[in-house]
Amino acid sequence: MSQLTNNLHPHPQSPKAQTAPVPVIEVLASGPAKGGGIGQVVRFLLQENAVNPMLDVVATVDPRGPGHWAQTFWYLPMALIQLTALRLTKGRTPVLHVHIAGRLSTLRKTFAIAWAHLLGFPVTVHYHEYGYAKFFHSLPGPARAWVALILRHCRDHIVLGPAEKQNLPQILGADPARFHVIPNGVPKGLTDVARSAPASPMDIVFVGALSDRKGVPE
Repeated sequence: MSQLTNNLHPHPQSPKAQTAPVPVIEVLASGPAKGGGIGQVVRFLLQENAVNPMLDVVATVDPRGPGHWAQTFWYLPMALIQLTALRLTKGRTPVLHVHIAGRLSTLRKTFAIAWAHLLGFPVTVHYHEYGYAKFFHSLPGPARAWVALILRHCRDHIVLGPAEKQNLPQILGADPARFHVIPNGVPKGLTDVARSAPASPMDIVFVGALSDRKGVPE
């Protein structure tokens, strides 16, 4: 998680800015109790960031809600109001760590990010959608222009792999130096198990949609 911490730090300004914990606002990809695989990854990140001494998670903002997508019409305006209140009450401007996927998640987050730009928040976008470039190209022209306009002005971009790091800067018109690869992971405790050669052939269990985008052929 140290690489994620580095990407949430403000760019060097003063010794104090480099040593004090970075205030962070987590903008969720979906309701904290829902969200499938992406939701679980975000929950892992929230757990780790909450105990990271280099970060100070001052708030979480949910522009979707934990139920039906139609809750967006209530949760998104409330999220914008919450961001405004946080901007007015926090002495040191927090970094927005925005978790984004495709489809309606992008629509919600671009409105939240546009509002954050107006309020003067530095924004780090964390793309959880595999093949975000493909999703971007599936949008109609005006929607592509809107998404690119909002995302290109974000301070940093975290992507899942080298293909996205190569493709997204070009299609968004953003600075490639602002893109960083951090693969998905799990908390350390879940991997601390004894490893030994199996005495019999292993069975592999796959849980997920049987599709190319889930890596099934590999």
